[in-house]
Amino acid sequence: MFPKQPVSKVQWIDIDKIEANDYNPNSVAQNEMSLLYLSIKNDGYTQPIVTIKKGDQFVIVDGFHRYLVMKNYQDIYDRTEGKLPIVVIDKDIKERMASTIRHNRARGKHSVKGMASLVFSMLEEGWEDAQICKELGMEAEELIRLKHVTGFSKLFENTEYNKAWTTRRQIKLEKKFKEEGLERFRAFINRMSWREAKTWAITAPHSYIMKVKIPEAEKEPFMEFCNFIRQFGYKKMWWKREFTYVDIDGYKYWCMDDDVGINREVKSE
Repeated sequence: MFPKQPVSKVQWIDIDKIEANDYNPNSVAQNEMSLLYLSIKNDGYTQPIVTIKKGDQFVIVDGFHRYLVMKNYQDIYDRTEGKLPIVVIDKDIKERMASTIRHNRARGKHSVKGMASLVFSMLEEGWEDAQICKELGMEAEELIRLKHVTGFSKLFENTEYNKAWTTRRQIKLEKKFKEEGLERFRAFINRMSWREAKTWAITAPHSYIMKVKIPEAEKEPFMEFCNFIRQFGYKKMWWKREFTYVDIDGYKYWCMDDDVGINREVKSE
């Protein structure tokens, strides 16, 4: 009756030809997995696994845990001779990610950590912020929060906000995260031993730290501070070059090329 609807074309496929994707942020507790097993044991498979075709294999878009029940429980495997009901949709990688999220969110099942990782993957694939919000049914503030979950060093590098859709709520959240970042980086700054730049002692007196010289435990905060400077700093020309600066407690800070070091100088009035 409706040939273009995937559910009209359910297939029973050997489980060995079905594989999980590597981006699903959905997580299920052990007790929920046990309940899912009981449901399938008593009622059978009432929903097909949503997949895409990849060569001779079928990659799961939605239904991983129903697939996992058959993998883990021999009685479920035996009941259908190791075959799972599936439907196939035609999606590229970006669309598949969005489809997985939509299925999860519709059921209210997705982990924040997994969502943040997926959003990062979508950004790497070239998705715009506004497009992510539209496709995933997500508010701008939720996207900002997810960008912060895994830290500045992973989610803010080479990422710019789309100013055309900035909202007042988003601006307030950015301000809040900027203030929290300042407090965190004040502690980092105070832990560092700043060396005077002797070469520039007369023409441009300043001090610096080098990434290779700081303790290993401080390298992640170092990179986060560099990304913070890029994200929230202001641009200014110096000797025909443009640098990005942030002002903190009477000093201005900027990063060296390739983030090998961070400079600071007393901010002039």
